[in-house]
Amino acid sequence: MDKNKEFNETNRGNNEIKTLLSNDEQFKKNCELADLGHELAKQSVYPVLFNVKEVSELEILPTAIYRDDACPQLKSLDGKRAIDFIVKKSSKAFPQFSKQGCESYVQEKWRDDKYRCFKDVNFGVGNPNTVKGEIFKLQAASHFLFGYVDKEKKIITEWLCIKDLTRLVELIHEEMIPFKTYEDDNGKINIYIPIRILKEYNFVHYHYPDDIQ
Repeated sequence: MDKNKEFNETNRGNNEIKTLLSNDEQFKKNCELADLGHELAKQSVYPVLFNVKEVSELEILPTAIYRDDACPQLKSLDGKRAIDFIVKKSSKAFPQFSKQGCESYVQEKWRDDKYRCFKDVNFGVGNPNTVKGEIFKLQAASHFLFGYVDKEKKIITEWLCIKDLTRLVELIHEEMIPFKTYEDDNGKINIYIPIRILKEYNFVHYHYPDDIQ
């Protein structure tokens, strides 16, 4: 093999390994942030969002525990429809909500507080040629919970709940709402919509700290 060609092949292989390691590390960081965000949200966000005094008055079921084939319905919620949690008021605290049909499907997304200055919400489009992102699955959620987490202080600095997700997706597809797109080095595309635009189009159900009474 030509030495230059051999060098290029080796260099390309090394770069691919570095990319895989980098992606794996980023995925791990994203998971850690998501876990922290959810734990904080259970105490400070969910009681506000679902109008209860204590989180113990809610039943919050993570769909990720059903990623195997034991429960295909919930597995579909997690994988195909990107639902993170099923939430309903506790049947003990609220017997009237014990029947089926009173569940809420919540999709959460938490970002590092350092991105808060951009004042926007991002939705993953994914890589159109491989994996579709959350923008294709938003309609399945009744609540899209987005916010910023200060990892050092372990607090949620800002959060908002987005409603009417089917209409939002329609406006995005039809380019009837202002947004920007960004493609990273791996070909993954994200859509960014300013919070003020989401408010202007009446998609924000609740925004902390703006809606503090």
